[in-house]
Formats: sequence, structure tokens, C-alpha cells
Amino acid sequence: VLGYTLDRILHLLHPFIPFITEEIASKIQGERASITCGPFPVADRTLINEEAEATASLLMELITAIRNIRAEMNIPPARPLNAFAVCSSDKEVDALEKARAMIETLGRLESFTIVRDAADADIGRLRATAVVKNVHIMVPLAGVVDPQAEIKRLEKEISKHQKDFDAVRAKLSNPNFLDKASSEAIEKQKAREQELSGKLTGLMAGLERMRSLECQGG
Repeated sequence: VLGYTLDRILHLLHPFIPFITEEIASKIQGERASITCGPFPVADRTLINEEAEATASLLMELITAIRNIRAEMNIPPARPLNAFAVCSSDKEVDALEKARAMIETLGRLESFTIVRDAADADIGRLRATAVVKNVHIMVPLAGVVDPQAEIKRLEKEISKHQKDFDAVRAKLSNPNFLDKASSEAIEKQKAREQELSGKLTGLMAGLERMRSLECQGG
């Protein structure tokens, strides 16, 4: 299978890097007709497995959702988490059961539990949630995140970035700067303004999430 796959890849790349593909082919297959003389690969629609693709898509999106929760909550990568998946169909349960070990490894999870109903899991009120297709992901945060401490950290970060943003905005509103500065310097400040604006938006969204979690915990 690997040999066939490599052969097809070499044929696909040949129009773009002919010397390299010919060299690789000669090392692997010895003397034979040039790749140029071979047929160009044709897609075989019978080999497409839509069910397998759907399952792979579900797993990738699920792992991404868990990683996003970790990033949004500022949880260190080395800190193991527990996650629960609430599934409504046998197909989803079966797919996640088979991929449990992979999900735990790639999601940096201590455990990954699959349930039919959220009531079947001891999750607690303090949690982060995400929805992937028809699967509801829940990550307990009690003992993992301190909402009050995180709110203070975010407020401090927002204050710092807001001061930087205001300083850049003031500079771009200053006629003297606009008249005397080079176009490169002005563009640099505009790019900095956009960068700080994006950071502030993300920090404020994180602050709202933490305030919501604080209410859950209360």
C-alpha cells in the first residue's frame, strides 16, 4: 500500500518537480520507463468512504474543541483534564469508544467518559462546554480553574493592553505624527492598532466566560 501510494504521489508531483521525482523513482524502483511515460493518476470514487471521513471529521473537531477549552481557560498543557461526551446515537458512541485512547492522548485528558445523558455524569456546576455535531462535550473545571483569580488576571491584562491601544490610537490621531512620520512608520502603528484591538477582543471574551463560570460556581 505504501509503495503504491508513493508511486501515485510521484506521478502527481512529476509535472512540478520532474528531476526530483525521477530521481526518487529510480532509487526505489531501479531502471524502468520514465514517470513521464506513465499514466497520470485518476481518482477512484469507489475508494471514498464517506462514513470513515465523517468519523474522522468528528474526532478532529472534538479534539480541537477540547484543546480550545484548555486554551480559552488558560489551563497549562501539562495539567490533565477530564472530559465527558454526551452522545445520542449508537454510531457516535461506537466511534468515540474505539477512539477513546487517541482522544485522551491528543486531548491531554486523564479520562474521557462517554454517556447517553448528562445526568449520568458527575460533572458539577463549574464546567466548560462545547458542541461538536451532535455530541456535547463537557469539561469539569472545579479544582482546575479559579474564576476569581483568572478574572483578576484578565482585568489586569485588559488594562495594560487598553493603555497600549489608547497610546497607539492617540499617535495615529496626532496630525504632527501623520505629517512627519514615514509611510512605513504609520503602517506599522496601524498594524499595531489592529493587533491590540484583536487581543482586547479576545481578552474581553475570556473575561465574560470567567464571569459566567464564577456565577456557575456560586
